[in-house]
Amino acid sequence: KFEPGSGFNYGVSTDILGRVVEVLSGKSLADYFSENIFGPLGMVDTGFFVEPSKANRVCTMYEMGPDNKLQPAAPVFGADLPTQQRPFQSGGAGLFSTVPDQLKIFAMLANKGELAGARVLGTATVEFMTRNHLPGGKDAAQMHGQMADFAHMRGLGWGLGVA
Repeated sequence: KFEPGSGFNYGVSTDILGRVVEVLSGKSLADYFSENIFGPLGMVDTGFFVEPSKANRVCTMYEMGPDNKLQPAAPVFGADLPTQQRPFQSGGAGLFSTVPDQLKIFAMLANKGELAGARVLGTATVEFMTRNHLPGGKDAAQMHGQMADFAHMRGLGWGLGVA
């Protein structure tokens, strides 16, 4: 535990915002993302589940084991069952994607919210969400985060949903 501004940890705020999007749009988060982000950007391999015909493309995730060697990671958000739709679509995690689709998101952010004529975010929004919001311009390592990987994140600030 820590006082606000003296430490850093992941929260559930993005998950809550996902639910707000569902309520305001009257759509599931998957449908909203598909219609307003994935479709316009041409992201054909991104979603909350994987079509059974593409399940062989899901790679194994790894984590550092207690012996400091890589080992297969424990399933997160139903990743052990990627072809099954889950009732909860998280605003903060749980999407499956491919490198080409991820590159489209990165290119859109680098181009201030637009890609190939499709604008999915306003320029001011991208500038705000990619700015470091940690107090005093600190990086994640200086904030003494609660997760082990934060200690190695020197020079990495934290934006709004974007590290």
